[in-house]
Amino acid sequence: MNNAVLLAILSAVAFFSGSIPYGLIIAKAKGIDIRKVGSGNIGATNVMRALGTKLGLFAFVLDVLKGSVPTIIANVMLREKLGGLDPQAQWFIVGSFSILGHMLSPFVGFKGGKGIATGLGASLGAAPFQGLSAFAVFIVVLAVSRYVSLASVVAVWAAVAFAASMPFLIPGQSLQILPFFLFLAGFITYKHKSNMKRLKEGTEPKFSFKKSGTVAQAAETTKAEEVVSQAVVEESATPKRRITVGDPE
Repeated sequence: MNNAVLLAILSAVAFFSGSIPYGLIIAKAKGIDIRKVGSGNIGATNVMRALGTKLGLFAFVLDVLKGSVPTIIANVMLREKLGGLDPQAQWFIVGSFSILGHMLSPFVGFKGGKGIATGLGASLGAAPFQGLSAFAVFIVVLAVSRYVSLASVVAVWAAVAFAASMPFLIPGQSLQILPFFLFLAGFITYKHKSNMKRLKEGTEPKFSFKKSGTVAQAAETTKAEEVVSQAVVEESATPKRRITVGDPE
């Protein structure tokens, strides 16, 4: 199969895979609409706030796999240059589509998560040195600040720095992946604009392994909305008798 066609197919599959909203699905299974809890984001951090550490980590792993599995498959199948494009750059193109699928999922109205976990997975599949180094930066900043949003933004720009420097330090690393890291870093930073605003105002919640106190309230709200919706449907389906003057009541 032509390399260009294969790259296009793998990118399309990666976008579809990345668009599956695992955080939303996991929370729905527990009777929670994750979009009405905490930050309203469907990513792993908000799932952890809503449902606790185990399910939050489960969502995190699934989001990482959304990025890593398609990229690893690309790593295996795309081994030759394509019009001057290095294989590693091709792998990262596939991984980028996973990230975009996660952030712009058609299953939730072309909205989605903020791309950190899926971005980590894509980086591990296409550029593991850069991915692991950026993840180490994330852990350090999170441990010091306890702000996931701050750690995320610092880590993606650290990944840009690693993508720019590692080709000169480690054989086999392509400088061609740098533009993709730059694009994704800018997009991910944009997706965190509300977090940056809250950080500036001092209202951004700090990371904790404890469940949010708003979870029960969100579950009750979701249940109440379902009851109201069902009542409206039943009322609209009930035939109404028209009463005119002179008709017996």
